[in-house]
Amino acid sequence: MKRAFTLIELLIVVIIVGILATVALPQYQKVVERARAAEAYSMLGAIRRASIIYYHAHDNTYPLRADYLDIVVPEKTDNSADFAYGVWNSIGYPGALAMVALRKKADGSLPPDGEKNWYVFFLRGTYDDSSPQGPLPTDIIWQEGKSWPEGQFYPETID
Repeated sequence: MKRAFTLIELLIVVIIVGILATVALPQYQKVVERARAAEAYSMLGAIRRASIIYYHAHDNTYPLRADYLDIVVPEKTDNSADFAYGVWNSIGYPGALAMVALRKKADGSLPPDGEKNWYVFFLRGTYDDSSPQGPLPTDIIWQEGKSWPEGQFYPETID
């Protein structure tokens, strides 16, 4: 005689699979986001190294823009990149440099200022009063924030 699964047994299996998917999906999304963030860390590290070379080659001054560096920085319109990058040399510290990776939305566009669902990776030089040139290029630290409304950066520490 053939024995088949009852409806209750099938429902129990579906419920168990649903519970496992509910637990696993957020973890999977975190892993995917960390992998995407690795792109920003890698590119900002390359920008940092190129900025140090530029700093020493141009009378201890930082570059004004990313295209002054000897590396290829993805354009804001490049849909293959998860981030758009920018370099600013005026962040409130004399001679300091900010390198920012803005998290793009799913359609490849940049989110509007103040939108809370994107990341800003911030690389800045710390100011040393004893240094006549401002911060030394080796005094660069990483910070991460969740939004940048009205041009303000709200830092959070990165583990």
